[in-house]
Amino acid sequence: MYNSHLEAITIPANDPFADTNALASRAMDYKVAVTKMRSVGLDIGDADTIVGIGTKNHTYLPAMNPYFRFDNIEFDRLFSMALAREWSRDDAEPRRGLLVSGDSGAGKTTHLRQRHAYQGIPCIEVTMRADMEPTELLYTRSIVGGDTTIEYGAGALAAMYGIPLIINEIDAAKPSTLLGLNEFFDSGTVTIVETGEVIHAKRGFQVHATCNSKFLDDPTDAFAGTRGQNTSVLRRFFSMVYESPSVDQEAEFIQSLYPDLDKGIVQKKAQFVVALREAGKTATKIGNQSVQLSRTFCRSMVIDWLYLESTFGYLLSRGISPGQYALGPVLTNLMPDHEKEAVNALYDSILT
Repeated sequence: MYNSHLEAITIPANDPFADTNALASRAMDYKVAVTKMRSVGLDIGDADTIVGIGTKNHTYLPAMNPYFRFDNIEFDRLFSMALAREWSRDDAEPRRGLLVSGDSGAGKTTHLRQRHAYQGIPCIEVTMRADMEPTELLYTRSIVGGDTTIEYGAGALAAMYGIPLIINEIDAAKPSTLLGLNEFFDSGTVTIVETGEVIHAKRGFQVHATCNSKFLDDPTDAFAGTRGQNTSVLRRFFSMVYESPSVDQEAEFIQSLYPDLDKGIVQKKAQFVVALREAGKTATKIGNQSVQLSRTFCRSMVIDWLYLESTFGYLLSRGISPGQYALGPVLTNLMPDHEKEAVNALYDSILT
């Protein structure tokens, strides 16, 4: 879904980005303009912000989700700052994106994706792997009939077109891999050694990254596959911890999906969701046992749970709780028995 608000925004005669916009001649290039956040449906302030012009059918433009709730003000404040800085910084200044740490399913990547979608700014996503080398993010090479063939990777494409790059699970990388990318994070420069080609990133390129750990060593071993990283990489980002929604924020989200649902029921559902998330972080007293759940309850799972609850509404006449039944396919069916019992006990204590 494209943000239709963007269609009403035009480039003024006294275009402050005339030089950049004049270079937008290829299919993947895009033009930019300045507008107020509220004018593109972002009810998070009335400051100026950058938007993409003519990107409706752009290959890398994320789809807008009109149900997404922009309820993490710290994230939105930092994102707005980083975006504005990229378009106002001196050419000699390094680029800076966000490094967003937080619980799995908290909404880190989705929030990044939706800010770009609402503002019509294309972005490229890639997920880091433990075996990925620095050059693989930038380009790959192969030999065909004795000739070396170069294919641009996500990093090189983002730099060429002035598109933000989002690296998910960045803490899964080998420390040496990220060290080898420090200059790329700063300048967006890609040097293809095999051909001698040098790509200098266009304005608009910046790297955002997400991770579940706090990027350095994790003494709890709670994030399988992650590794402590060199602190020099941290200097290439503005960092933050993305907190999960509060009970009130979760209630507002649920009410937005089901406006006719009783507010008291909505509040209890929100309390249940938040309690589940807390039980996924630390051992929690539930009923007669102390349990730490092996899975969390992210926003997409909340949506699925509520949808299935309404779908299975007919079970109520058979003496079966639709809400409790819906937890099975969304969360508990693949849990150990003691965790499943704990979730059901938590549901009973809050929602029945």
